[in-house]
Amino acid sequence: MKCETVMILWHNKDPIYSVDFHPTTNKFCTTGFDNEIKIWSYTKDKEGHLSIEYLSSLTKHTKPVNVARFSPGGNLLASGSDDGSVVIWKLTSINNPTNDNTKFNPTDVSFMKETWSIVSILRVTTDVYDLSWSLDGLYLTTVSTDNSISIWNPLTKTHQQLITEHSHYVQGVSWDPLNEYMITQSSDGTCRIYRNEKKKKQKSQTLQSTVNTPTTITDTTNNNNEDNINDKEENNKKDNNPTTTTVPTPIQSQQSDIQPERRKKLHLTIANVLTRRYYNKDQTNINSNDDEEETKITTKKSNNRMDIDGEPDETTKSLKDESLVAHRMYYDERASTFFRRPTWSPDGLMFITTTGKFKESPTSKYISTSYIFSRYIRDRPIVHLPADSPTVVAKFSPIIYKLREQQQPEQYENDNIQDVNSNSFKNSSTGNKLFNLNYRMIYAISSTDSVIIYDTQQTRKPIAVVSNLHYSAITDISWSSDGLVLIITSSDGFCSYISFQPNELGEPLSEHEQSNIEQFKETLILKQRAILNTTISNDSIDTLNNPNNKKRKNEDSNENDELNDTNNNNNNHSNNNEQNKKQKLENESSTEQASTSSLNNNNNNNNSSNNESGAKPKRRIQPNLIKKS
Repeated sequence: MKCETVMILWHNKDPIYSVDFHPTTNKFCTTGFDNEIKIWSYTKDKEGHLSIEYLSSLTKHTKPVNVARFSPGGNLLASGSDDGSVVIWKLTSINNPTNDNTKFNPTDVSFMKETWSIVSILRVTTDVYDLSWSLDGLYLTTVSTDNSISIWNPLTKTHQQLITEHSHYVQGVSWDPLNEYMITQSSDGTCRIYRNEKKKKQKSQTLQSTVNTPTTITDTTNNNNEDNINDKEENNKKDNNPTTTTVPTPIQSQQSDIQPERRKKLHLTIANVLTRRYYNKDQTNINSNDDEEETKITTKKSNNRMDIDGEPDETTKSLKDESLVAHRMYYDERASTFFRRPTWSPDGLMFITTTGKFKESPTSKYISTSYIFSRYIRDRPIVHLPADSPTVVAKFSPIIYKLREQQQPEQYENDNIQDVNSNSFKNSSTGNKLFNLNYRMIYAISSTDSVIIYDTQQTRKPIAVVSNLHYSAITDISWSSDGLVLIITSSDGFCSYISFQPNELGEPLSEHEQSNIEQFKETLILKQRAILNTTISNDSIDTLNNPNNKKRKNEDSNENDELNDTNNNNNNHSNNNEQNKKQKLENESSTEQASTSSLNNNNNNNNSSNNESGAKPKRRIQPNLIKKS
């Protein structure tokens, strides 16, 4: 393992806010305070050191760019900025630079090895903090400082849905790789989980059509009663005569599934609101990362179950009166984090939320942590991973690994631990006892000053801990397509990397081996669809940007906004009038600007401060590397 800070001018000494690797190549993009998206590539030598090469600069935004993400198929790139725009980019040509003997100038087109063109521009009212693609490439979700969540079809520029349920800035979003759930995190101290009703109906139809066939993945361990009730209601509405269906092949899906999906209306509804954790008053001697704590979180009593509005259900209320104490699970706007970026695992069986806080007992102090949740137990965490400071971002490696051979597997004092998978793979001598999987996944969690790497087979001890890389707070991390490089960005204007040798993290599963695992069958199909869903010709771009079509698209968007506002009023009771919203946003902005966060000081309203914080440091602290196998 190698770790190094790359001393180049990434964004003209300005803070860097995001990084993202291309899903199939060695290219990656960065965004920053200089209003630009930059495209880079890397090569790695035998010792693991990286050489970075500049490819292109994308200049359209007029204010700092907070995030950029490649589409799952790699065809497109989406960027979100403080100027209230989301730009969809497409690679159009590869150039040969002509000014090899002159001084390098990143703004000079002749130095750029790639040319990118704009496919479409999506508009929101305020700053865009984060964005996320659905795995099939059909939908793009953006979150903003007006507390809203917007869902788009990026190619048709159709505004699918507007959600206004958070009461403060929404700072992170992540789509489920199975396209059923979407999670958002806000500085109001909540994490909200939304469910795709269209996907839910498709699932109900599939369950009915295979009524005489045993299913592989079900919600049998899901403790969300409302979801189970709704599933039953959907099944009762269908025809009682069972029909047979076949899983579409990628070729069939190109012809039958992809095009009709573009014409269907997306509708997400709230599934869970995560805000408080409940525990017994007599819990005084609990180690924060021990398995007894994990057991208490996942006990059958469901000590922190919440109903659809984020409040404790009747059972929890009665228990609370007797012996339970509550604490908030997440930091609010006073936390020194500019982003709160959650993530899903590649198999869709678990997700990680950041900026959490954990209290061991009523008399103990809060500690910063990240929570891991099961797809089927979304109302309470199955494990928490402590950190020295508030966590900012979590990312899973895209590579799936074989289990390690262990002479003595991790032992847990209490075997009553909830499985992340409802079907519960059988344990073996080399199996994963906590998550109960027959494969390994690697993930990294970054706080404001350190990065910790774990795997699902060895949750008790991290693989590696890296700290003292940067003077200012870490803002984002991203894994390369081969899972051997982790890029780290910081508001001090520099990027670092952690690189691994082949097989250092383990032996990867082949694509054929993954296709035999039920969890990956649907994700592989969705990835293949994503390439088709995000493919657009130059003629289509011209037609899309034709001024004659803008009026009709604006009318359709207005109709969709009115429909979404009605749905939000009926389902969530969360809309306020515009004057109250603006007043609240101004008050919260003044509060957040008073925070001691170094990241919050990088706001575009404090340009002089940003220039100073983005200055190149005169010296660097030697990184502390703690490697544990």
